[in-house]
Amino acid sequence: MNIEKTLEKENNNQRSPLLWDKVKNFDFNQPLTDYGFVTRLADKNKWTKNFTEKAILEYKKFMYLAATANTMVSPSEIVDIVWHQHLIFTKSYNEFCNLLEKKIQHIPSTHNKAEFEKFKNAKDNTTKLYEQEFGKQPKNIWEYNSMYQPLNLKKSKLTREKIITLGLVISLIVLIPLHFLLQPLYSQINGLDFFSFYISFLIIAIIGLKSFNSFYLKNILANWSDDVFINDLSISEVIYLKKGKKNDVIHHAINKLIKNKKIKINSKHEIEIGSKTAPKSVEEFVILDSFTILSSTSSPVFYPALLKAISNKEVFRNTYQAMDKFIDTITSSKSFTKLFLINYIVISAALIIGCIRLFMGISNHRPFLFIAILLGVLLISSIIHLYNLSKKMTKSIIPNFYKKIILPQKYGNNIHNYTTHEWSYIYIDSAIYDASFTPLVSYIDKNSSPSTSDGGGCGSSCGSSCGSGCGGGCGGCGG
Repeated sequence: MNIEKTLEKENNNQRSPLLWDKVKNFDFNQPLTDYGFVTRLADKNKWTKNFTEKAILEYKKFMYLAATANTMVSPSEIVDIVWHQHLIFTKSYNEFCNLLEKKIQHIPSTHNKAEFEKFKNAKDNTTKLYEQEFGKQPKNIWEYNSMYQPLNLKKSKLTREKIITLGLVISLIVLIPLHFLLQPLYSQINGLDFFSFYISFLIIAIIGLKSFNSFYLKNILANWSDDVFINDLSISEVIYLKKGKKNDVIHHAINKLIKNKKIKINSKHEIEIGSKTAPKSVEEFVILDSFTILSSTSSPVFYPALLKAISNKEVFRNTYQAMDKFIDTITSSKSFTKLFLINYIVISAALIIGCIRLFMGISNHRPFLFIAILLGVLLISSIIHLYNLSKKMTKSIIPNFYKKIILPQKYGNNIHNYTTHEWSYIYIDSAIYDASFTPLVSYIDKNSSPSTSDGGGCGSSCGSSCGSGCGGGCGGCGG
C-alpha cells in the first residue's frame, strides 16, 4: 500500500518543534475498553504485546513524516496494517490527524506499471527521511511482511504424522528380513549379555538425543537476529510458553493487582476491590470491569467465577494465540521436522533391535516376558519423548534463554534484581503469589478447568471452619 498526502498547510516551518512529542504520546488505548484499538490490532494479527507497541510506534513515526515532509512517503507492510486498523477507528484517526495538522489520505497501490517508479521513489524517500529524523529503521517492522517472517523458518511439507506413518510401514517391512539376517548373531549372545548391551545402548541413545536436541534447538534460537520478537516477550507470554496453561497467565495478572492493592482477598476467600484508582492497562480494566459485573449479579465473588469470566477476554486471548502460532511455526518448520525425524529414526532402531530379540525368544520357546515389558516401557517412553520434543523449545530452551541472557541484559548480573520481580515466575514452578492468593491458585491448579459455579455457597462457612489455611477446601466451596 502507498499514499499521497494532501497538504492543508503550505509552510512546514510553522510547525511546532514539539509536534513529535505530541505524536509519540498520543494514546491509542484511550478510552480503555475490552476490545480497543491496540487489543484488536494484536488479536487480528496474532502479534505479541511488545511487537504491537513497536509497530504502533513505527506507525506514529511514519505518520509524522507524512505530515512534515514535502514529498510522497510509503509505509512498510506492517506499518500499513496498523494504518488500516486505525482508519476503522474514525474518531481516533481524525483526532490524530488534527494533532498532525494535516489530513493524511490512504491511497492504495494499483500495481500499475506506470506508477512503479513513483512508488519506488516514495519508499526510498521514506527511508532517507526516517534516517534523518529517527536513525536506522528497525528491520523487523520495515523489511518484513509479518512478525513471524524474521524467524526464517520455512514450512515443511512433511508432517510429523506422515513421518510416523511412513516409519511404521518401513519398520514392518524391514523387521522380518532383519530378523532372519541377524538371527545367527543373536543366537550367539546369551540373554544376560544382550540385556547388558541393550540397556547400555538405550542409556547412550537417551543421553545422546537429549544433548543433541538441546544443542540443535539452541542453535535455531542463536540464528535469530536480535530484533526478532522472541527477544522481547512480555512476562505473561513467557509464562504461557513455559507452562502451556491459560490459567497461569490469569494468575499472574490477578496476583499483580493484589500486590498493587487494587484488589484483595479477605479471610473468607472472597475477592474485593482494594484501592479505587483508575486502571492503567487494558488487563486491569478487563479484570476490574468483570469483577464489577459479577458483583452486581452475585455477591460475594470468588476466584473460580472471576477466572471463568476473564479467561477468554481478547486481551488475554492475544497471549494464547500469538504464542500458539509461534509454537506452530516452529513445529511445522523444516528445521524442527529434521530434528523430529532424527529422534524417530534412533527410537525406531532401538525398538527394532528389541523386537528382533523378542521374536527370537517367542520362536525358540524361551522366556520373553522381561524383554516384552522392557519394550512396552520403551514404547510408552518414546511416545512421551516425541510428544514433549515439540514443547522443548518453549518449555525449556526459551525460558532458560531469558534467565541466562535476556534478564541479565535488562536488570544486570545481580539475580536479586529480577528474582524478586514478576519475572520470578520463570524461575520456579509456581509463582511467588501473595499469601492470600496462594490457596486459591492451588485449588485451580488441582482442577483441569475453572468451575462453572459462582461459588455462592462458600461464604463464611469456609472461612470460619478453616480460616486462611483452608486452601483447596475453600476452592471447593468457591467452585
